Amino acid sequence: MTVDLKQLFNDLVNYTHADVDRRGEAHIVCPECGHESSPKRPHCSFSMAGFYCFVCGYKASLPGLAKRLGFQSNSEYMPVKAARKAQKKPRTSVPVWMTAERSAALLERFESHPRRMELWQAYKPISAETIERQRLGVGVLPASRCKHERLIVPIFNGTLFAGFRGRSLGCDCAKWLAPGGTQLDLYSLYNDQALTTGCVVWIVENPIDALLLTERTDFVGVATYSTTYWRDPWTEALRAVSPELVVIAFDNDIPGNGGGVNRPQLVREWLRTHRTVPEPRGPKLANTLIKAGLPAVLYDWPAGTPNKFDIGSLLVAAGV
Repeated sequence: MTVDLKQLFNDLVNYTHADVDRRGEAHIVCPECGHESSPKRPHCSFSMAGFYCFVCGYKASLPGLAKRLGFQSNSEYMPVKAARKAQKKPRTSVPVWMTAERSAALLERFESHPRRMELWQAYKPISAETIERQRLGVGVLPASRCKHERLIVPIFNGTLFAGFRGRSLGCDCAKWLAPGGTQLDLYSLYNDQALTTGCVVWIVENPIDALLLTERTDFVGVATYSTTYWRDPWTEALRAVSPELVVIAFDNDIPGNGGGVNRPQLVREWLRTHRTVPEPRGPKLANTLIKAGLPAVLYDWPAGTPNKFDIGSLLVAAGV
């Protein structure tokens, strides 16, 4: 069987009425978060290499996207793994920004930004000690379409440098971005070094909320970077410390914890700007962890909690 990803790409363009830019990227509404994209405001798109959303982080192969969109065809396409293997060129080296010399230079530059403490503490009230310990910085992400300065979160897997995440300081680009060439399989569960035997763990989306939880409560906060990404090694990292309780506290929105008692209101608000209501990821992760033998529960946001509220905002509002 031959790989006919080009035909599948063309079929999906016609099926979704996608807007294709001059680079051959087809822009559609993200099936995960509902965010709309266009060549002028490129938030998510697909090509023969697959689909990726820079807003929520959802990614899929081209056949995987077709399945998610409910596209059916009489044509035969090679299975996902075989298609990837046939199309993907072997990785011969890591991106330049991930080399030891370059990443060290970038870390030093980001940490030496003159307004580092001011900008970070204006975003979330974390301590200077935490900013230093986590090596949080400010600067322009390497290999990124966004050329504006961002709050930079370095990610380490043990002592191994694994990448950067950058949070917008107000530009029109997506709130959170990663550099081009990022290898997500290298990511650790953010702040997993704080896990201790028998602790109560709170799983959140935002790395800084994880730091605030750990800094201001008796709990340990860890972060997944988005609602769409969970790795099996992260489950094992939790099982290794036999936690007393695992609380999934994704943001108070539809893609996160699903809304709970706030869901009817959140669905109405969501449908004002989106076409479909995505499946919430919080309950799904809770089920995954329970099946793995972990005492996981879903955090139930109090009635009346504002849409998109996160745990960091809740801590600040409560004066913790």
